[in-house]
Amino acid sequence: MTNNNFIEQKITKQVTISAGQSGYVNIDIPSGRQVLLKGYGYTWFASNKYSLTTGNVTFPSRTDQEGSPSIPRIFGIPYPCRSGGYLRLYIENGDSGAHTYDVVFYILSTELLNEESTGGDLNLTIGGSSGGVASTVSISNNTNTTFADVIARGDGKNALCVDTELSLHTDSLTLSNVFVASPDGSVGNANYMKIDTNRRLEVVSGEDRTPTHSKATIGTSSTTVIAANANRKALIIINDGTESMYIKLGASAVMAEGIRINANGGAYELSKELGNLYTGAINGICASGNMNVLVTQFV
Repeated sequence: MTNNNFIEQKITKQVTISAGQSGYVNIDIPSGRQVLLKGYGYTWFASNKYSLTTGNVTFPSRTDQEGSPSIPRIFGIPYPCRSGGYLRLYIENGDSGAHTYDVVFYILSTELLNEESTGGDLNLTIGGSSGGVASTVSISNNTNTTFADVIARGDGKNALCVDTELSLHTDSLTLSNVFVASPDGSVGNANYMKIDTNRRLEVVSGEDRTPTHSKATIGTSSTTVIAANANRKALIIINDGTESMYIKLGASAVMAEGIRINANGGAYELSKELGNLYTGAINGICASGNMNVLVTQFV
């Protein structure tokens, strides 16, 4: 794409194709003209196959409707058309009857193409299986026996009559209190959210946690720093010794492996907030042994 002075042009075409036959809609691209395909759409019928080509790119054939004349497919990046070639939508009518197809192309060009647009009214097609345009729309219950009513408005137009009353079948739905929040995702612990007098939601930052302090003496072989605790929410381990120690989560500690905690106050923290919470046993080891670690566990 070398020229930014493009003109957008909409070209519509119409073609009738007999049952079991093929046809196409064609736009010739003049030589030396820079033309880009921005979007396109077509009338859809069952048992039909559609194939688009820009001369440079041939798209895989499809049996669905990628875009319609009223709601076209718009490409994020326009496709270049071959200079001196053609832009074409090829259609195979596999249906048992003849169909008339409306096709629309949205193109960008340095000059307007001398192409006559043909076709009829621009309609929003909702009759998917037949490709026709619905003249009447009805809303009914699931057995198609009771239909929605319309009422006359003050401007002379009709409007759908809607009853906003909520009707509940007590034999299939039971309502008590409506709960809107749960601390653990369970229905049994659901409760109302709290708001203040100005109807603003009250949010508590963090949660109450109970600390438990302990000390472990780390030896020259794998030593338990702290046992497993499924209720653990956070943990702080501080190396109170004079040499570095190594810890492992859920495995025997080995020198120079796992997590290193430096001497004289080096620390390691685990928590839900940090995303590294571990509730299993934690083991440690050091080179000389008889080194203390201070442990604070929050539950």
